[in-house]
Parts: sequence; structure tokens; C-alpha cells
Amino acid sequence: MMKKTKTLLKLMLLLFAVSWFPALKAQLPLCETFNTGSTGNWMGNTPTVTVTTDTTSPRANGTRYLEVHDGIGSSSVFNTNYNASNVGCGTICFYYKIFDDADSTGSPLIFNTIKISGMVNGQNIEAVFRLTNGITENSNWINICVPIRPIAAGAPLPSTAQGSWQMLGGATNAQWNQLVANYAMVSFFVDVAGSSVIEEVIGIDNFCVTRTACCDPSPTPFFTIQTACNNGVVTVTLTANDTYALTNHTWALMQTRVCGSTTDANTVDADPSSPDVLDPVAFIQGGTTATFTISDLSKCFYIEHFITQPGCSIDRRTRLAVPLFNATNIFNMEDSNGVHKKEFCYGENIFLDGTASQGENAYYIDVWRRPIGNSGAFTWYSGPGWATGQVGVVNLSQQLAGQTPPVYFQPGYQYQVKLALQNLQNCIGWTEKLDTFTVICCENYINGCFHINTAWKENTYSLTAVNFNTYTYTGAVHEWYVMSSPNPSGGPFTPVTSLTTTMQNPVLLYDEALPGLYYFVWHRIKTPCGDICTQVIQYQTYARTKTDAETGGCEKIDCAIIDSLWPSCPAPGNLVGDCEKNALTWDVVAGASSYVVDISYNDPACCRTTLFGMSARYEVTTNYLNLNSIVTPAYDCFSWKVSAKCGENKSDFSRSQCFSCKGGTIGRVPSTQPGKEDAKIMLQPVIAPNPNSGTMTLYLKAPGDLTITVDVYSATGKRVQTLKQRTVPGGQFSQTLTLPPNEKGLYTVVFKTNYGIYSKKVVVQ
Repeated sequence: MMKKTKTLLKLMLLLFAVSWFPALKAQLPLCETFNTGSTGNWMGNTPTVTVTTDTTSPRANGTRYLEVHDGIGSSSVFNTNYNASNVGCGTICFYYKIFDDADSTGSPLIFNTIKISGMVNGQNIEAVFRLTNGITENSNWINICVPIRPIAAGAPLPSTAQGSWQMLGGATNAQWNQLVANYAMVSFFVDVAGSSVIEEVIGIDNFCVTRTACCDPSPTPFFTIQTACNNGVVTVTLTANDTYALTNHTWALMQTRVCGSTTDANTVDADPSSPDVLDPVAFIQGGTTATFTISDLSKCFYIEHFITQPGCSIDRRTRLAVPLFNATNIFNMEDSNGVHKKEFCYGENIFLDGTASQGENAYYIDVWRRPIGNSGAFTWYSGPGWATGQVGVVNLSQQLAGQTPPVYFQPGYQYQVKLALQNLQNCIGWTEKLDTFTVICCENYINGCFHINTAWKENTYSLTAVNFNTYTYTGAVHEWYVMSSPNPSGGPFTPVTSLTTTMQNPVLLYDEALPGLYYFVWHRIKTPCGDICTQVIQYQTYARTKTDAETGGCEKIDCAIIDSLWPSCPAPGNLVGDCEKNALTWDVVAGASSYVVDISYNDPACCRTTLFGMSARYEVTTNYLNLNSIVTPAYDCFSWKVSAKCGENKSDFSRSQCFSCKGGTIGRVPSTQPGKEDAKIMLQPVIAPNPNSGTMTLYLKAPGDLTITVDVYSATGKRVQTLKQRTVPGGQFSQTLTLPPNEKGLYTVVFKTNYGIYSKKVVVQ
């Protein structure tokens, strides 16, 4: 069933009509012939005006007529029964005659005949029907008919061939319709010649009324809307264009699901209990003006305006959307250089620049997409949602990548970005704008080049990849492969280590590089546009000179080289024993499903002990082993190595590493005179906190007297600080270290002791 909005509003209109416009009174006679000798309700305006009936000069049928004799001063005869409520609109006909013999010339004396008058907005307004051809004295009876009806704006007053209505006393034609709706009586002048001295007599007979409805000649339901904001509340003021006094007005505030829409399909029913009627959200109002208030700025509204008139075939309505308070929503999609674009390469950061927007104190962003070439609807993809303040410049790539789970701008799609502005205090609820762009794969846009930094230990050095683009907010995956070879052209190759990273830069690739070998470092970036591979060859001569070089720099290579040379399941690299977390960690091996950790407790290659040794193996699916999660003997020193499992394949074990954190007497023979044998003791330095903001404490515990020097190196291999050599009796070393301010990054802290050289990584953030 169609929802009956009209039914509800018409009912309300009927209620207004009953209360505003009384029915035409039935007691008024249609015609007064005065044949019974009664003067009816006719009376003079002063006691000296005589009103009677006479037969002296009757009309042809010889019956009586109403005779009015002039009095002192300005004289007239009136009847209040004939008013806007009793007569309304229609035609008044009467016979009219002048009897006065004062003017013997026979010139016309009578032009003004019947008059209507009433109060309009506190002012007495009058209009008279003026004859085109005047009446002379002792003329015959003249039958005069005058129409009373409203006029259209700018139209002349009603007229006939006999004459026309004219406004009196400075009133204008624009006030005629109001007079028609409010006149209180009809009257006739008795001082027909304009003289208060000469006695004048007029006759009136067969005064008849034909009543009709006072229909608006130009009814219109159109109206104007004015809105004002007061601390988050919108006041809506409505003014009807049709101000005709007899028009009924009905105003309804309706809610719509779609801003700007006024259709029934989008209208929200405020009272679901009456499903066959679309109910307004506020009380219906009447009158030529109405006022509504709106406090929920998240919703949209329209105004429905009905007009009707009693007895007239006028039933019209119109709808207008309530205008919203809008901010200035201007934004562009740009690259990192501020260039406006409609097409971006995969790998670019995409920015929304809304600095030209004005008026908002909060904003909302979401992203929709569809495949390129698809003309169908966009589907919701992601978005950061609401944020406070002004829009400014927003890195959308970063915002989406920060979602949980992260989302990225992928190639092959057209994206639609929606920006909505809001300022509830200023009544700005939702100001929306859309923009679209595409993301494609651009040839040679992704660049995997990098450089190698080195840092020496005693006889080995580390390889760290630096100065490469991580393509942080794209979801790109970086794979690193390190192979060694005695020849600069490669071959035979020995797999060293591999690892996978995403946003990390720099990347510690290998911590035990040997001089005299060439290290081939391959970098593969895996993207939806395909894999991009690059190569850097690093060469170190020998430990004494500690010289190094990148042979040939960075070059792009065919990824098939990596696939053909790299073993399907290499041994894990970068084994690290973490005393703070009491855990063993290693680099992820691409394709590995699990790892086997082999631990040899009291390994004499690492531990000074007379206790017996024992071994154990543990299999984990992560690239770390939490020592707190396994049952271990009460030994604080062991060696360990790791093997990777890749499906049916299994790698060789990595090189063994020594691990000890306590540095006490358990499982080891303390020595107060360290000698060559003490070089086998593995000390485990501790840096806390790690990461830190530049200030940290260094700890190291030795089994006997300790001689120590500490050097700090940046990620580029530059020595940035040195703690001079000192001797620590008993081996309990503790020292606070503060790096220069604003120097964030990865550092290597090298502990040079009489027991050996040890290093520890620390992150300053």
C-alpha cells in the first residue's frame, strides 16, 4: 500500500479550517425587498439620518423600498449583517435612486454607490464601487450589481460595465484581498452631492446577495526558507508566498534518508506504529509563517507545505529540502611533491591535500574502489574514519597502512575518496565531496638499489644494507640473500644467510663476514607488479687494514639468478643470544615451516667447566626459542645452532654460537689471573633499556678482574663515542652512556675486554 502522507496532512488542514473560518451564517436573507415595511438591520450613522420604508416612488410593481434621508453632517446608511463572514465573496445587486431636487441643472451627482469597510492590521480600510456614468437627481431606478472577489497580485480591482471598485483614504489595491476577507459591513453615502446643507434622499430596493467562495485567484504553495545557527541548533523559519487571508497553511517537518531528497521513498516514518502514513518528526504548524528547530545535525530534513481554501478547489503542496550549513570542501589528490594527479604508480605515497577547505573542526575520510574499466558501483575498501581539527595534508597511504589489518593501494583499481567536513557548534553536520584516481604498475618505478655498510669486530665484520626505499606503505616485501665466493665474478657460491623484512631500514644482513671473500648481496622486492631484484658485491681485504669496497655498485639483475643459485632451504643466519629476554633468535628463512635448535650444554668450546656435557633439540615454528619455555639443566653456558625445515627439505645447521649470561661460578672455574684459556669464556653484555632515547646503562660481568674499553659505532660504521679503558676489580662493570641528542638509529656497542671482544646492538628512537 502506498504511504498516505496526503491523508494525514489533509486531516490536519481540516482541523485548521474548522477553527479558523466560521461557516457562512444561514440567518442572512438572500434578498431584502422591504415589502413588509421593515428596515431590517439598516441604520444611519447618526441619529439625524432617517431610515424608513416608503411607497411614494415605488418601482414598477408598486411595492415598498428603503428610503434614507440625509442628516446633519456627513451621512450614510450601513448594515453590519453584510460582512465577510456572512457574505464573503459573491455578487451584491440592488436598485438605487436619488430623490433630492436641489440641483435643477440635471448634471450627474451620484458616482459612489455601495461601500465595504473593515479593520486590516489595525487600520480601517474602505473601498467604494464607483459608477462610470453618474446618476442625476430624480432619475429612474437603476439596477446595479457589484462583484466582491479577491484579485491576483497586480491585477485591477473587480469591475463591471457599470463601474469598478476603488480604494479610499489612501489604501492601495494590494490591501483589497485583506479587506475582502475582513470587511465588517456594507454602506451607502447619503451626502450624494457632497453637501452637508442640502437635504438629500436616496432609495434602495431589492438588495440581493449571491454568495460564492472567496477563492484565491493565484494560489501557490511555494515558500521561502531561512536558517540560522545558535550553538549547534538550527532554527528553520518558513514564510509562505501566498498571503491571501482565507488560505489555510499547513507545515510539516519531514526527515529524509538522502540529503536534498524530498521523495516518499527516502522519507523516514517518525511513527512506525502507523505504517500506512509517513509521519512528520515535529508537530504540524499553521499560518503564513512557521518555525522549526533541528538539533540532530547528522540527519537531513525537508519541509512539506499544504494550502487549501474552504469551498475552493484548491489543494496544493510543495516540498523543499532544508538547506544544510556547509563548510568549504576543497581537496586534491597529490604525490609527495604536491603535484595533482589522477593516476599514481604503485609504490607512490598518495596524499589528500585539504588545506583549501574551510569551516571544519572535524573530518571524515573513507576509500572505495572498483577494478579499472569496471563501470559498476564502487565498493567500500577502507579508511581512517573521523579525525579532529582541520584537514591539512593527509598521507592516505600511511593512514591505510596503519589500519588493523593494514590496507594498501593496489594497482589495477580505480579508487574513490570521500572527504566529509563537520563543525557541530556551527551547525555543519556533513559536507561531502568525492574524488577518484587510479593506481597502475609503472615500468622501472620500483627501485631496489641499496648500499652496504660494514663494521669490524676483531677478525670479522658485519654487513648492513642501507639507503634503500622500503616502500613502507605499499605492503611490499623485501627478501635479502647473502652468498659468499672467492671470486669477484662469482662461483663457487656458498649460501650465507637470508631474511625477509618489510619496513626496516637499515637491515643487518650478516654479522660474521670474513676478509678475503666476496659477498654477493641480492635484494628482491616482491610487489603486485612483479618482483624486482638488485645486487651489490662487497669485498673486504684483510683484518689488519680493514679496507672494503663495493665492486660495481648496485645493479639490477634477473630474479631468476636468485632462484637458480639460492638453495631451496638454506641454514638460518644472524644467530643472537638475548640475555635480557632469555631467548635465542635468528633470521627468518624464506619458505621455512619450522626450525630445529640444537643446544650443547657445557660445551668445552664455549664453557670453562668440569661438569659433564649434555645435548637437547627443540623444534619451533617461529624464528626464536624462549629459554623460559623449555626445561633446561642448571647450566648457564652452552653452544647452540639452528637448522631450517622447508617442506620435505632440511637445511644444514648454522655455525655454532656460544651463550652465557650469568658469568658466575656455576659450571665454570673462576680465575683471578685470566690467561689464554680465558679467551674461551663467553661474556654476555647487557644494555638497558633497549630501545631507548639516547641514555642507557651498560652492564658486563666477568668471572674475575676485568679490563674493558667500550666503543660505539653508528649504522654507517662511524665511531661516535669511546669509553676509555678502565680496570674493574671483581669483574662487575656498570656504566651510563649518553649519545648526542637527536641521533636516532641503530648502533653497535663494542666491548673490548681481557676475555675477548663482544658486541651488542642498540636502537635509539
